[in-house]
Amino acid sequence: WLVAPENFSDHPSAPWYGAWYVSEVLDILTKNPEVWKKTIFILTYDENDGYYDHVPPFVAPHPDLPGSGAASPGLDTRLEFDGKGKPVGLGYRVPMVIASPWSRGGQVCSQVFDHTSVLQFLEVFLAEKTGKAVRESNIGSWRRAICGDLTSAFRPHDGEHDAHPLPVQRDPFVEQIHRARFMESPSGFKELSDAEIQEVIANPLSNAHLPRQEPGMRPSCALPYELHAEGRLNRETSSFEIVFEAANAGAPYHVYAPGGYYADDAASYTDAPAPVEEVRRWSFSVVSKGQIAYSWPLASFEDGHYHLRTYGPNGFYREYAGGADDPDIEVACRYVGENLVFQLANTGSQALEVIAADQAYGAKAVMRRLASGERQTLPVDLAESFRWYDLVVTVTGADGFSRRYAGRVENGQPGMSDPLIGRNGSATAQAGQPVLRSRPD
Repeated sequence: WLVAPENFSDHPSAPWYGAWYVSEVLDILTKNPEVWKKTIFILTYDENDGYYDHVPPFVAPHPDLPGSGAASPGLDTRLEFDGKGKPVGLGYRVPMVIASPWSRGGQVCSQVFDHTSVLQFLEVFLAEKTGKAVRESNIGSWRRAICGDLTSAFRPHDGEHDAHPLPVQRDPFVEQIHRARFMESPSGFKELSDAEIQEVIANPLSNAHLPRQEPGMRPSCALPYELHAEGRLNRETSSFEIVFEAANAGAPYHVYAPGGYYADDAASYTDAPAPVEEVRRWSFSVVSKGQIAYSWPLASFEDGHYHLRTYGPNGFYREYAGGADDPDIEVACRYVGENLVFQLANTGSQALEVIAADQAYGAKAVMRRLASGERQTLPVDLAESFRWYDLVVTVTGADGFSRRYAGRVENGQPGMSDPLIGRNGSATAQAGQPVLRSRPD
């Protein structure tokens, strides 16, 4: 373990010399090919130190509060809460860089990791090296189920010699830092009006008020996930149910009710209106090859109509909206190879017209007509979007009913990062089309 002194630590109080420090360490390790060919260098940070992160971290459901979500049997989530019942992790994201002959190419790895992942990797590494089982007893069952062991970040290496970038030159680097003292402070900030804020919300990809990130895509590691969160209306119990699955690797999920949702003790308010939460969240943790079912009473939603958003790893997203008057349609999303297939079933007495409309990647909408009692499949080819998808399924005439499915199909092979994230401010992006529509050479 190398722990940087304060001035080399990249903390906001001393942000100047971190890049030079890391460069020096890598220069030492790569100077001798015999050393580098058997080295794995992992760079990370102990906490985010106030740098903003827009992604809420996954947390465990509280074992004594059924209204906080659910976990697979055998997962001990009690260790993940402090004495006041507050979760102690996962925390906000920090960068991690793995430099080694087996992690070349600048690929990104979007599996869920935390600081125990480094220790879990050492367990795997040392077990392979020594032939003996090595296990860190301080890692709880929830962390082991939810957080990967870093092995998905590595690829085979055939042993060829690699050209390495030149190290950071100390003197010019320090001079650049010194010159920064005499630069003008950032200026030109603009406070957005209410109208401009609404414009940003309506057109985020083509709006001049938002900062631009680096356009393009990156190679992306194969991930061990096969995620499912199938939702259905249960008319017998007047509730909406979601079944969470994690076929190949354990996975966490967030569920949000973005509209008004009554508090769990709403029934006890007999002389006054029950309190309503504007946004309610639940946490779910599923072990590998596990399944969890959870239901939400329709009466708990302020207007009696359900609206739930489910978030999982690597952009996995499901959104369900509807009510007791939903059309008699069953929709299931399945993975076949590198593509999606929707399984549709009309369980009612009236014919239905089902539409699957792409929301991000420029594919044409697809429609199916189902007679009473009919079942059909609706395949979706994802070759042009590198296995990424974002589709809304609706039924003609059922205005309040919708199902949204987004994420990436995992097939055990490396891929590319999300083309939607890689858009820039070009005319192509402004027209609502992805910048890249075919596979790179």
